[in-house]
Amino acid sequence: MASALDLCGRRRPAVHVVPHPSYVEAYDWGVDRPAARAGIGLRTEQRVVAHVGQLRPYKGALRLMRTFADLPGEELRLLVAGRAADAVHAAELRRVAARDPRVVLRLGTVPAEDLPTLYAAADVVALPYADVLTSGSCMLALSAGRVVVGPATGALPEVLSHQLEFLYRPEEPDGLRRALARALGSDLSAAERRAFVVASALDWTSAGRRTAQAYRATLRASPRGTSVSGRCPDPWSRRRRALIDQLNSKLSEQAACLLLDEDQLALVDHRLRPFPARGGGYTGPPGDDGSSLVRALASERLAGATHLAVAWTASWWLREYPAFRRYLRRYGRRRIRSDAVELWSLG
Repeated sequence: MASALDLCGRRRPAVHVVPHPSYVEAYDWGVDRPAARAGIGLRTEQRVVAHVGQLRPYKGALRLMRTFADLPGEELRLLVAGRAADAVHAAELRRVAARDPRVVLRLGTVPAEDLPTLYAAADVVALPYADVLTSGSCMLALSAGRVVVGPATGALPEVLSHQLEFLYRPEEPDGLRRALARALGSDLSAAERRAFVVASALDWTSAGRRTAQAYRATLRASPRGTSVSGRCPDPWSRRRRALIDQLNSKLSEQAACLLLDEDQLALVDHRLRPFPARGGGYTGPPGDDGSSLVRALASERLAGATHLAVAWTASWWLREYPAFRRYLRRYGRRRIRSDAVELWSLG
């Protein structure tokens, strides 16, 4: 992440980094290894490498199978489970897996309830990605207390700083094979305990708190600041200007228009200023079915309007409130649509 910030040339205080949370609390990781292996046809004494999740070409399942074929040992097993990107990729996975009887290939979507079993069955989780920034699969592996073999790129060296010896440089032709051999030949018990400790510290509550702090800091540092009322700058100001242009092109100087916006219904002139002859308007959300909105439209105070402009931010009222739809069907004329506003001539 530090190298990416240097490359972008951004000021460090303007960039906030929130670590990817783990899944320690999301699953029951209490499945023991012998039971997990028995459930998928593997034996306790075998050494198992797992690759679990969506099988997209860049994630390297084919490369992993071909590299695994070069590892000696009848007790080794490679478990590949997940949904292939397409039929062509699935056919290639089957073809390569058929060459090595030690490969267990399970194609198809992995149900969430099966994830603890698949990870519990593994000694090592291999993620030979061709391209990676961060990885949910890596977080799943850590949450299960598993050692990860992967490239020393993206955020992986930072996340896996407790087990750098099992990462490889992607530019090294034999890097993946040697990293797998190193992991499979090691006592992984200490590394597994460290993995779970690392995952436990990456909780969602802390991530949410840091994300909120980042937003607050960004708003405080914004050169535009906030308005006198303390509200954030209106993010839709550009679209509102487009709405004004649309109305100005359709209404005359004398026209009175009801503007239905996302939070108010106001009587305005063609420049969207409060209409001096009537002033004010109806403010607040409509009733459950739009009846209060219809009553406001029909009230004497607002009856002088000749047009109804529905801003795009309030177009959901047209869909959600049947009373409002019935009113427009009965009284509306000549609807004009654009990307910013729907304009109705009221009969």
